Amino acid sequence: MSFREFLYKNRPTVLFFLFFILNLVFFATSKLTTSYLNNIRSFLIYFFWFSYKPIYQIIDYPLEVVDKFVTIPYLYEENIKLKEKLKKSFLENLYYKQFIEELNNTKKFNELKSLLTIDITNAKVIMREYKNWYNECIIYISEPQNVKKDAPVVIFSEDKKFYFVGRIWEIEKNIAKVLLITNPLSNIPVKVKNKQVYGVLVGNSSSELTMEYILLDEDIKIGDIIETVELNNLIGGIEIGRVVSVETLSTLGFKKAKVKVNFNINKLKEVIIITYL
Repeated sequence: MSFREFLYKNRPTVLFFLFFILNLVFFATSKLTTSYLNNIRSFLIYFFWFSYKPIYQIIDYPLEVVDKFVTIPYLYEENIKLKEKLKKSFLENLYYKQFIEELNNTKKFNELKSLLTIDITNAKVIMREYKNWYNECIIYISEPQNVKKDAPVVIFSEDKKFYFVGRIWEIEKNIAKVLLITNPLSNIPVKVKNKQVYGVLVGNSSSELTMEYILLDEDIKIGDIIETVELNNLIGGIEIGRVVSVETLSTLGFKKAKVKVNFNINKLKEVIIITYL
């Protein structure tokens, strides 16, 4: 094997030792003050600076580690401050969203109130117990002056219709309990819309109600709309739901119909109380 072939075959090793020797020369001549030698040294360093890189990395690594340990407490404190700022921003954003939503609801309520010939007041559902989910809910009334027991409670849906939800059961200052229409204790007179077919709507603790005491010869069909009847403290013509089934009880001399409410009773948030009574 010739010397040239040896160098070519062991080129990485030869280059490593060459750079290593150059580094030793550079360090050995670093204290020389001769201008000529310093110029040569600077010239060689300029062209072979990359040979210093591993040495600098080895020297800098412990310093970097120490620097990281020193900066960790500062980073931890900064992280806590950023979390607090983020939490504060989130709460402020949530507050402003709720504020804007209330403003929009108030604006819609005032527009609706100006179009009606009856007195109404708005209220907000603040509590519903899972055990009595379909039986009752607690509402907060902003202006309770004219709200009385048994006052009708309705919602105004996105399809621009009123739906009967229940009636005021108990009231004390700004807090009231609403007896929902789905409560078994709720028994209200109803009729089929655009027909003289009457009955009593009874709650079943579910989204389906039972319309009872329908005479056998009455014309009631699946799909008929059921609405309230104006009787006692109840306002008439407020929609409740649709007939989903009809059953004939010939032994009792009546028909019975299942009625599904036309609104999502699980999403009660804003309600309206009719106070003209």
